[in-house]
Amino acid sequence: IFGLNADEIVRLRTAGKYHPDDYIRKNPELQNVLNMLKSGELSQEDKNLFKPLYDSLVFGVDGNPADEYFLLADLAGYTEVHAKISQDFKDKLKWQRKALLNIMNTGYFSSDRAIKEYAEEIWKVKPVPVSL
Repeated sequence: IFGLNADEIVRLRTAGKYHPDDYIRKNPELQNVLNMLKSGELSQEDKNLFKPLYDSLVFGVDGNPADEYFLLADLAGYTEVHAKISQDFKDKLKWQRKALLNIMNTGYFSSDRAIKEYAEEIWKVKPVPVSL
């Protein structure tokens, strides 16, 4: 888990206190990524390929605020977690243990159960018996 949680995003959005520039100024790695998007360095054929992405992150487009999904705020946390995952992956036993624990923790998930709960709790519909 990394980055802002839902409550933090709601607070920032409601208070109007999210300013992508704050994150850009503090993070040289982020500045480099954005410069690469802006310069066209990542798109040899079409130098403007990533311009809409750059504009949406830095300026906002079509009446939407800059970085409306708070991606810039989460980048530092993402890169930290990614580095940790890369280290963990190098330790085979540790990685296998984590993978097994993740599998075990998904035991409660079932698409049949999820659909049944949606039908009952959200859509307020009852099952219809079907004879085969």
